[in-house]
Amino acid sequence: VGGDGIPAEEVGGDGAFNDDEFWAALNAELDDDEVEQEQTQAKSRETDHKEAAQVDAAEETEGPSKEEREFDRKMLHISVMVGCEVSLKGNELKVAGDARQKRRAETLVTALRQNQLGDQDELTTVSVPQEWLDCWQGHAQMEEELGILIVSEPARKLAGSKVKLAPGQLIVGHWNKQGWYSAIVVGAGSCGMLQVKWVFDGSREEISSQNMRLPPRVGLFGSLHARRQAEVRVVIAAEEFAKGFINTHLGTRNPPHGLGLQSFYVPCGAGSLKRLQESCGPQVMRATG
Repeated sequence: VGGDGIPAEEVGGDGAFNDDEFWAALNAELDDDEVEQEQTQAKSRETDHKEAAQVDAAEETEGPSKEEREFDRKMLHISVMVGCEVSLKGNELKVAGDARQKRRAETLVTALRQNQLGDQDELTTVSVPQEWLDCWQGHAQMEEELGILIVSEPARKLAGSKVKLAPGQLIVGHWNKQGWYSAIVVGAGSCGMLQVKWVFDGSREEISSQNMRLPPRVGLFGSLHARRQAEVRVVIAAEEFAKGFINTHLGTRNPPHGLGLQSFYVPCGAGSLKRLQESCGPQVMRATG
């Protein structure tokens, strides 16, 4: 046993304590711990950087919603239609134009924000199936091409709508507790009921006004000629989705009346007639017989 009480075979081969080897081994162990600690810290910093980058990427990806981007696009389009800069901050509408431009911008922005269609002079409305309206994708291109603004109005309750029902009025009725379907008002029924004709099969039934809604509408703002063109495109697109749409609507109280839907003589050559037959001709012929 050495002088410090440590067995000789554990201290060294010759029984003597080697001070240099002890401290060298201890420092080497500390160096290893320091390297391991630095590696752990580096990995932690790398993880933090990755998480921060993911958060930034998520924030950039989220950005404005689809509805917000569409609203901004329509606001820019309104500026083009009105002919001056139009901006909206909160409830404050700013229009850098004359009185006429301000009135027109206010009309368009109000309709866009509220999704409600009034009785404006430059407005044409078309009642459409809700299922078609939910999946319609062609409005943006039509707005740009024809210089119009398109606003969709959802189905509305009769109460407070100021609409007086009359024979030929297109409505949406609740059928057999299974869903809402298009119908046409035929006349008064018994005990305050209304007689309607269901569009899907032509059958008639008496229902209460509580089971009726005004159908969704597409509002077209713009010049008369552009609105007439857009109206034809809308009803053709709806006809392709729901066969018989044009035929049904031409028999209602307020039928579509866009260019090509009236009954009048159109002198045209063979080339023009061929183009008509390849576009809206089949739908018009099927609707009018």
